[in-house]
Amino acid sequence: MNSDPNTSSSSAKWELTKLLLPTLATALIGFGIWNEQTKIQTAVDQNNQYLRTQLALGEEYYRRRLTVYENTCRQVAETKTALDQAGITPEFETHAVTMMAEFDKLRKVNTLYWSPNLEKQLGKLWWLGIDKLRGRKFDDNQLEDTIMSEIAGLHEQMRQDLQIPEIGRALNGANNRHQ
Repeated sequence: MNSDPNTSSSSAKWELTKLLLPTLATALIGFGIWNEQTKIQTAVDQNNQYLRTQLALGEEYYRRRLTVYENTCRQVAETKTALDQAGITPEFETHAVTMMAEFDKLRKVNTLYWSPNLEKQLGKLWWLGIDKLRGRKFDDNQLEDTIMSEIAGLHEQMRQDLQIPEIGRALNGANNRHQ
């Protein structure tokens, strides 16, 4: 038997290393896995928060857009009635001019909520109303038919704009910009 103290000491160190190395490796691997899980969970939590925020913003936008569109329908109806009565008396004509000014303000103030097509249609309807008043075309059936056609198109565009799939497209667009 070799009873060299250096050999015995190095053998004990080697035995201790063999015992500690797997424990240390397991601890390091465990820490690495825990660290990666924490990073993944943080990323998932951030994405969930982002999606909740986008959903809340989308809901609020849609709610406001619906309110704006409801007010627009009311304003269009009131303006159309005023235009129809404009040729009866000077007071009705003054009221029609006032309604056209309010309609113009409505279409300019709410541009954030209009789709591009709706914005064009609102502008066209406004110009038709102005044409009727400026030209004093109170008995022009062709102009009246054009105005009615524009109003029908306007209502159809609003229905299309307020479809739920549009919200999905808007949110997808926001998500694509975020990534």
